[in-house]
Amino acid sequence: MEFTFRIRLLYVSKPFVWRRLLVPAHYSFDHLHRIIQVSFGWGDYHAYSFAPRETNNDLVIKIPSEIHFFPTEDARLHALSDYFREEKQTFIYEYDAGDHWTHRITLEKITPQEAGRPRCVAGKGKCPPEDCGGAWGYEEFKEKLSGPGYPDLREWAGLGPDQIWDPFEFDLERADALVQRL
Repeated sequence: MEFTFRIRLLYVSKPFVWRRLLVPAHYSFDHLHRIIQVSFGWGDYHAYSFAPRETNNDLVIKIPSEIHFFPTEDARLHALSDYFREEKQTFIYEYDAGDHWTHRITLEKITPQEAGRPRCVAGKGKCPPEDCGGAWGYEEFKEKLSGPGYPDLREWAGLGPDQIWDPFEFDLERADALVQRL
């Protein structure tokens, strides 16, 4: 069985940042985490969690640590099919609790045939840089880089003197190749 997920980074717009992923249903939540990381362009530097809702969760799926604020299930031990059962079902994926990068995962389609490799088949928008201060910091970051100046910020973002930060940039072929290599 294969799932088609649409994953959208919340609180970021102009443009919205999202990916459409085809993922084998037997994959674990930890597998999905790694697929999200490479398809969006995150660096996998921070902790993550999955939950049915953004707040007041009875269930959190993540790599266990010594600190537990909610009941926690091990992301490595639970298949996506253990929790995703019907189309339109949603989950929240949070990456980097400090910057609060929140993604909404929507199960768009369940395909009964056995899936092969995961795929990134569509998307839009460039992933924000790590540690830029969350969605609000990213808006300020984009504003500063749209004009002249800010050489330290440009260098921090890995931009040369003549390069621009294009928030609309998304390379589907590259994202799909990275996902398929997992």
